[in-house]
Amino acid sequence: MAKDLLVAADRYRMQKLKLICENTLHGYVHASTVLAFSGLAEKYGCKGLKEACFKFLKRDSSEPAEKQPDRGRKIYQKSCQQERIQMPSSPGPAIVDPGRSSASTIAADMETGSHELTVRGYSGTKGLGVAGASHYYPDGYNVESSDCISLYLQLLVDDDQGDNGDVKAQFKFCLLDQGEPVPSYTLTSKRQEFARIKSHAWGWAKFIRRKELEESPHIEDDTFRISCHVTVPKIRAEETQVHFLTSPSKTDLHRHLGDLLESNVGADVKFRVGRETFTAHRSILAARSPVFRAELFGWMKEKWAAQVRIDDMEPRVFGAMLHFIYTDSLPQIEGDRRVMAQHLLVAADRYCLVGLKMICEDMLRNFIDTNTAATTLELAEQHGCRRLKERCLNFLKNPGNTIAVGCPSLVKDLLAKVSP
Repeated sequence: MAKDLLVAADRYRMQKLKLICENTLHGYVHASTVLAFSGLAEKYGCKGLKEACFKFLKRDSSEPAEKQPDRGRKIYQKSCQQERIQMPSSPGPAIVDPGRSSASTIAADMETGSHELTVRGYSGTKGLGVAGASHYYPDGYNVESSDCISLYLQLLVDDDQGDNGDVKAQFKFCLLDQGEPVPSYTLTSKRQEFARIKSHAWGWAKFIRRKELEESPHIEDDTFRISCHVTVPKIRAEETQVHFLTSPSKTDLHRHLGDLLESNVGADVKFRVGRETFTAHRSILAARSPVFRAELFGWMKEKWAAQVRIDDMEPRVFGAMLHFIYTDSLPQIEGDRRVMAQHLLVAADRYCLVGLKMICEDMLRNFIDTNTAATTLELAEQHGCRRLKERCLNFLKNPGNTIAVGCPSLVKDLLAKVSP
């Protein structure tokens, strides 16, 4: 199967699939396959596979492989109490620089770990300024971020390790809500270098504005939680007959689908929204939305229509929804983000786009005030947004927050939640 896939990948210039197939075939190089694999590698330009075959033919099969000692480094996370937490390790995929060829196999295992930081008595930490060498800065890291909470990650090394090298790591900070990451407050770094001698720390000076946190549902009883996930490549070397290539770990699928949407290549359906026309691909829409699947491939009349008309939706909202369907992300939103989130939530509910609905719901939870609580509450009730509805009802616990509600089914909930 790997041989056939390699041929197909070379034919259609699918480089990542070709690398995966080549990597798979390396594990099957032995006396009965080496000549066939060598010819395959020569024909389709598989340099790594070709070198592995030549190496197998040259080596003495009775010579055992000498495994070099594993040299890893520990990454630590410090909380606001200066607590030192060792990140647990777990095995990951072997990854190698495809441009390197030598007599050894070089692989990078992935050490991963996570730590959850709970800040209790949050209001008591405000006004303290920069909290020394801590990674949690309740009043910001500098003047520019004085209205924000800053979060940083720093490398700590035991003195008895005897390893003075720097470490490259990728990390992610997430604000948690009932144990789940909040998408709008989840930040992921690029791979950064943590210097041991200079003691550099990496993070975000403006992780979240204090006002946004204090007005959000993510803080309860003056307590909120943040998780930190760290991934560290751990290099190992061993003498072996196998020569690994890069195993692709990051997909470009969403970017490729976004390019497909913009180029209109292969588009087979048109949508008329207001005065604008959008082109798309029936199969992609059907795969992402059961409503589109029924409209375009089911019994509904749109199955045979050359152009589908969409009523009760603005063109910019439909365009943003299409962008999410293809890329799993929202485009840059211009203008009133709250109004756009409202319209997108309605569209997401209409086409059963659960991921888009959750993003819109999360956005709207940050815009609840006395001017918006009524419309947001009714919107949450109409479209089954439980978390958004709870946030509105919690807001109404304050006796000073009064609104006019036009949805009768909410009166009972309001009386139960808000009445003294």
